[in-house]
Amino acid sequence: MQNFLVVGDLQMKRENLQVCAALFDQVESLAKERKVNSVIWLGDMLDRRGLVEAECLNALFEYFNKSALWHHIVIGNHDLLSMHHTAHSLEPLKAVKNVKIYDRPALLAKNCLVMPYYKNPQKFLQEIDSLFSDLNPNPILICHQGIKQFTVNSGYTEEEAVELKDLQMFKLVVAGHYHTPKTKDNTVYLGSPFSHSFGESNEQKRLGILEVDSGQLEYIDINFRKHMTYNLDLDEENHVVPQFDLQNINRIIIKGSEKKIEDFKKLPVTPGVKYIFISTGERAAAISETLTNKEKWIKWSRDIKKLDEEYVTAGLELLND
Repeated sequence: MQNFLVVGDLQMKRENLQVCAALFDQVESLAKERKVNSVIWLGDMLDRRGLVEAECLNALFEYFNKSALWHHIVIGNHDLLSMHHTAHSLEPLKAVKNVKIYDRPALLAKNCLVMPYYKNPQKFLQEIDSLFSDLNPNPILICHQGIKQFTVNSGYTEEEAVELKDLQMFKLVVAGHYHTPKTKDNTVYLGSPFSHSFGESNEQKRLGILEVDSGQLEYIDINFRKHMTYNLDLDEENHVVPQFDLQNINRIIIKGSEKKIEDFKKLPVTPGVKYIFISTGERAAAISETLTNKEKWIKWSRDIKKLDEEYVTAGLELLND
């Protein structure tokens, strides 16, 4: 009976190299503790599609090269050089003997299919159909793909995504792509192993242990620094300013009348905390239909939802693709 440690979207970049290094240590420790000798990485190993940061690729190469574990890496959309090509930035890792890159569909086991990312959902389903007869009954799907019944952290639903009903022939689907842990029917988004932005505020991150023979997935909570969002309504009686854990990345959204906000701004602030002020007297922002899609996204994400800038940029990248 073979078990796999499963890790969600890494999205390594210069800014999170230290967190990734700590995660690698935890993967090794957990694997030893749980007597697991193989790891599945659910895609998006690197963050900046088409722009390979040498420090990040070198860090991956160094970790995998010294690891005694077997590593199965699914190609995600951020690993591709562009959304319209199959070439990817992880090609050099194929030189590491204990690494297998899934840049095309392949069987991990007789009942487990691994699928890389496909921008075209019909192509994704066609590739599944071509291999499904090779699988044993009650199969498992490992993939990096959007599914319409799930949403991105900002609440956005991908148009170019498969339907949940299209995957009902699998006993279990374990997917990368979305960073928030979510489960519906037979499908699990494990989520990112650590918080990348305020779009993942207040989330408990986790890894998984997949028992391939039975199709059982166990969750293991892990605790790296988090993005935390607090809300404070100055118009409420007896409102209390929260205590911040400065090991985390914190922001607080403060609502109230202009007078109360001005009074609040005179008080001492906690260094390192991001303060966002919203006057209850402000008129709700509206989105004009005359704007371009990019302009609509910027207005909605920045002005209305007040999303973290990383998510604004990621949305613009999707629109460019």
